[in-house]
Amino acid sequence: VTVSVLYWSAAGSRDESSTAMAYRGGRFSPFTPEFAPNDFRPTVWYNLKCATHRRLMPSAFDYDTILRRAIEKGDLNRNRIESIPDEKWWRKLCKAAADKPTSRYGGHLLRDRITHFLANRLLVDEIRNTRKQDIEKETIKEPIFIIGMPRSQKHMVAHMYARGGYTFPLRFRDSMFIGIPNEEKRIAAGREYLKGYRYLFPSMQIARPFRHDQADDDTALQLQVPYSLGWGMLHGMSDYLYECIQEDHQPVYDHVRDCLQVLQFYRTVGENTDGVEFEKTTIDNPMDKAIDGDKNEVDLHEMPWVVHSPLGILHTQQLHKTFDDMKVIWTHRAVKQSVQSLASALCMHDSMYTGRQMRETGRVEMGEIVLGLFSSGVEHAVDYMGTFPKERMVHWSNRDIERSGMRLFEKTHEKWWPDLYDTFRKWQTVNGMTEIRQTFRPKNDTEIEMFGLHEGMLNDSFRAYIFQFEEYAFESKYGTLIQEYQPIAGTLDESKWGLFDRGDGAMDRVTSLEQMPIAGHLLQRQSMFRPAEYVMSRPRAHSGTDAQQQLPPNLAALPPK
Repeated sequence: VTVSVLYWSAAGSRDESSTAMAYRGGRFSPFTPEFAPNDFRPTVWYNLKCATHRRLMPSAFDYDTILRRAIEKGDLNRNRIESIPDEKWWRKLCKAAADKPTSRYGGHLLRDRITHFLANRLLVDEIRNTRKQDIEKETIKEPIFIIGMPRSQKHMVAHMYARGGYTFPLRFRDSMFIGIPNEEKRIAAGREYLKGYRYLFPSMQIARPFRHDQADDDTALQLQVPYSLGWGMLHGMSDYLYECIQEDHQPVYDHVRDCLQVLQFYRTVGENTDGVEFEKTTIDNPMDKAIDGDKNEVDLHEMPWVVHSPLGILHTQQLHKTFDDMKVIWTHRAVKQSVQSLASALCMHDSMYTGRQMRETGRVEMGEIVLGLFSSGVEHAVDYMGTFPKERMVHWSNRDIERSGMRLFEKTHEKWWPDLYDTFRKWQTVNGMTEIRQTFRPKNDTEIEMFGLHEGMLNDSFRAYIFQFEEYAFESKYGTLIQEYQPIAGTLDESKWGLFDRGDGAMDRVTSLEQMPIAGHLLQRQSMFRPAEYVMSRPRAHSGTDAQQQLPPNLAALPPK
């Protein structure tokens, strides 16, 4: 009886319609069935939180109030802080958060997140200023960045590498609590932060397991910069997101590099261990050694970073400029499944703060945001990564990660570290993949039509991605493979179209959408409509000056063969 009274009193205190809080199928749910599983316990927990928190006034998001709370949270001395980095944008962010409608508990949660990341930014700057000479000596050598289509199993790839012991992972406790130098305190803070999350927000397990040692993405590091796209996308502040899009995001990835240097400094002083949970060691037995061989020793200080960057596909040029020697794992997924999964996840994330289902107009706006951002970002990535060194990039398919992740892992190692692979680290990697698969992850992707989209819009917006990666864009072909970035033109056309000989033995690859041929592409079929940009005329290759005049501008300056 007490629980029922608290439940309905909390429900009445929230700004929701009566249908959203109705009794559904014998259970209660704080969200709608499209976005979260019907579970009784999370409903009670969330509404108890709302009942025990008072609604925040807009003045609670005042910049000076947030700054004072951040300084207290980080135990900093205000007199030692000369200036607040990006103060203008922090003020804008606080203003946008004050205008956002939230539930009683959601308002406190949003304010705490802004306070947390501002405190982390101030702590990182103080650590870098205090140990400037030592931290600047740390170099980030050949980091592995996992980018690609959204919701394409990138977390599983990062966790496999984290558990294998070949690379150094960016874990949840490290990215969320980077301002704490002591590792034991970071572990305790990570556990405390995630306590009760599985009951409050069960549906968010579709994004990641609630573990402090889980391989994390770099979003928590990017959120320390107030104009990161993550603030607008993850927290449902669309007007603020439109302002952030116009800002140069090179400083965002420069700050990610600075944070990795700080974490690498922690590793140097012994306050950041590797991500291996179950260490497999060799058995002192001649027969076992004859079968499995010896375990390769890996220097902890020489291990490269592996970083999952969900927004990296939107800023490949800035990412490559910051990490000029990086290696890339590009993950792929069918366009329709990728877009609807990301939009559903963002709607669920927004429900953490509003305490209700996103309404129809909000879902349509979310669909426009996802389609606009990622279609243009992926098109730029396809064009820019065409000039990326092919020996430092591999492609993983979402379906192959799910079914044959270890095979992809082995083939990638054959390409990058042929002398480092051994049986013992293979089983460590298998343990990491098993951890992800054994974690309950609800499947709550909403149909694409709920976001005001349809397949025709997706095919038109992602035409550059479909043009280059047709076998991934529709999942029409399956099979484990690691391939280099190649034009979709056939073998015969590739010699005439895809490669141009400069005369010195080097070859330039044509990669942009306007330069590529359409041979073999589905839009070339006579029975289907072809946009005007796909109708291209064949240049007369290797025929002197006239042929050069017909080449694209970036190749017209090359000498003839």
